[in-house]
Amino acid sequence: PVLLIIIGLAIIFSRNPKARIPTCSEDRVDHIALFSGLATKNDSQNFKGGSICALFGGVDIDLSYTEIAEKDAYLDLFAAFGGIKIKVPEHWKVIVRGIPLFGGWENKTKLKDVDEEKNTPVLKVHCFALFGGIEIKN
Repeated sequence: PVLLIIIGLAIIFSRNPKARIPTCSEDRVDHIALFSGLATKNDSQNFKGGSICALFGGVDIDLSYTEIAEKDAYLDLFAAFGGIKIKVPEHWKVIVRGIPLFGGWENKTKLKDVDEEKNTPVLKVHCFALFGGIEIKN
């Protein structure tokens, strides 16, 4: 019995949750997390945006290696009794607008101004947070 316990503990503590995050190259993201969780990475070089819904669940998306092909990309986010976390590259400007109803959002990105000469990519986010939270960071 002790051997089975040791093997079980080794399996539990040897898991690396970051290594199991799937990567996709879709230009548009359309995700729904209903009473569950979702974690994914996107490395598209022609990102256009999409929509994400977290209802009693959580969504964690890493866009760190994604590039916006056109000037702007648009994301529609809906979090009700759940949360959405998005990680974007440091050279993106993120503009967040929407309605926080007993919830909220945070824009923790570093870039605050758009540099027209460098063609700074802009991610425009429209969000609705109902008893939930949305976080966007670098």
